[in-house]
Amino acid sequence: LKDSWGKKNKSKQKKEAKTAPQPKAKKEQIDGEVVPMTESEQALFDKYTNELKLNSEVANTLARDVKLSSFYEEALAELNSPVTLANMVSNEVARELKDKEITELKFSPKQVAELVKMVDDETISTKIAKQVFEDMVKTAESPKAIVEAKGLVQISDPAVIAPIIDEVIAKNPDNVEKFLKGNEKLLGFFVGQVLKSTKGKGNPKIVNELVLKNLEEKEEYNKFLFEILDRLTEDTQSIANKVIKNGIDSLSVEERESFHKEVGDYIVDICPKCFQPVSLSDGVFVLDEGMCSTCLNNWSKNYSN
Repeated sequence: LKDSWGKKNKSKQKKEAKTAPQPKAKKEQIDGEVVPMTESEQALFDKYTNELKLNSEVANTLARDVKLSSFYEEALAELNSPVTLANMVSNEVARELKDKEITELKFSPKQVAELVKMVDDETISTKIAKQVFEDMVKTAESPKAIVEAKGLVQISDPAVIAPIIDEVIAKNPDNVEKFLKGNEKLLGFFVGQVLKSTKGKGNPKIVNELVLKNLEEKEEYNKFLFEILDRLTEDTQSIANKVIKNGIDSLSVEERESFHKEVGDYIVDICPKCFQPVSLSDGVFVLDEGMCSTCLNNWSKNYSN
């Protein structure tokens, strides 16, 4: 009987798992009693989840609070960014409206929409937006004025971000080695360190892309060194191993000159597309177009499409 019941129970669980859950409004409790939504609240909840694609928790928060839903609707009329606006209103704005009326706030729905637009346009990061909002609460200044006055514009220029990434990677050789050996979770560590160095102003998306590119290039260069390692002199092998472990920046001027002098003999050229060395042992040759065969093949596929 026990086995039979267990099988039936497992079968029932499988059937339940196949049924996609529909968003449901949370029931509010007052003095232990469950209070269902009114018709107007339910209508708002349905609109927020079905039309605007808000998650049920945020939709529930907005639909049940007249002040919040009113503020949200006004902000939404200024900017068509329903999800980002909803998150800002249901968290930051909700905290300020807890004991106040909308007319008592020092900021308007229009200003919150302006703040969210700056996030959407990647002028500032989400983290910086929260700092700007705190200033809006206290000063009644516009988000644009606060960002300009405090120099909070997001850093998106790769030329500015790249040297910071180089510095972070140079300071963490052990973690670089672990990453190159397969611990890909450490990508988040490097991104976090770069963002910390920019005081939160670095564009997270661009930082992530550049950090990954830097580490992948380092991995490719290390593979190249491993390929030619046994053909190098003993002294240069020692320097090459140092580069593999700690990076090229760990070398002294003398070591670098000696290293490049010998390793350079094994480099045919540098591919202008991927910036990787093309070695004699690769069996890959730089073509008339200047690209290695891998990049040329990719370029040809894109061109033909």
